[in-house]
Amino acid sequence: MADGAEVRGLLVGGLSTDQIADTTTYFTQAQDYRRRLGDLPDGRFLHAAEPMDGLIYLFGGRNFTETRAVWAFDPETGRYADETDLPSLQNGLASVAYDGALYAIGGANGFGVAVATVRKYDPDARTWTDLRAMPTGRKDLAAVVVGDEIWAVGGDNNGPLQTVEIYTPATNTWRAGTALPAGRAGVKAIQRDGVVYVVGGLGANGAPIGDVLHYQAGAWVLAFSGAPVAYAQVALIGDSQLDIFGGRGAAGPSNVPPHSRSSTRPTWSRPSTAPRWLRSTGTSTSSAATRGSSPAPPARWACRRSTACVSTACATAVRTR
Repeated sequence: MADGAEVRGLLVGGLSTDQIADTTTYFTQAQDYRRRLGDLPDGRFLHAAEPMDGLIYLFGGRNFTETRAVWAFDPETGRYADETDLPSLQNGLASVAYDGALYAIGGANGFGVAVATVRKYDPDARTWTDLRAMPTGRKDLAAVVVGDEIWAVGGDNNGPLQTVEIYTPATNTWRAGTALPAGRAGVKAIQRDGVVYVVGGLGANGAPIGDVLHYQAGAWVLAFSGAPVAYAQVALIGDSQLDIFGGRGAAGPSNVPPHSRSSTRPTWSRPSTAPRWLRSTGTSTSSAATRGSSPAPPARWACRRSTACVSTACATAVRTR
């Protein structure tokens, strides 16, 4: 529940400890309810998914091998339809939806080498257009829309990256942003009222990072810490809750209940049980809409974490409302 608005989403694909998922699962958080919808044409992980005009577009990633296939899922019919393939492989890419187009950013080629590729998809014309490449090739990165810009954050290129690069679609140009304090691969970035938050990732030593940062007054500032995870999905729910779903901890994918607490300076704690849809579904990730104006974590921010069942170097979640 987010300020009286129901949080709903779709969990698409993923990778658990023993299988590549081809499932599409609808969930509602408030009602603790889930329902399996139509299966993907094939299992997929390290992919991207973005909602647009009532459809969910899934692209990039891999099954047992990398793939260029693109699908559009219609939640009303529960069916997937073929779209135009990516022009080249992008495995471990990031994506955003902006101004009527879908952006596929970075990733790796068929040899696992990080690429600087940036392209956009016009769903009406069903065409891909290559844009100016990033200054730095990166895979396992985060991307987030901030106003009229798209930020590419962290990622991996022969090691975790600190760099942040900012794209302006109106001019098809890139500029350098403020670097992170340390490199993060498999990182997640979200924004709330123009404030960017960076969650998790793997550091240079290969260990998951527990610090959550936010960008304030031209610098990355520690918001809170204590949830070491990489390749997760993150939701800002209302003014009072941050959820981290799925991901990979120090021991790999795990299945633990979420962590939660409300206080003026949030810390992570564990409630007695997880909601049923977190305990039972094999691909647990989420994103959600938020409201609020404070650039710092607001008072009584409830923090929840779940690494239930899946490493979300895998599963992708999209918000339906």
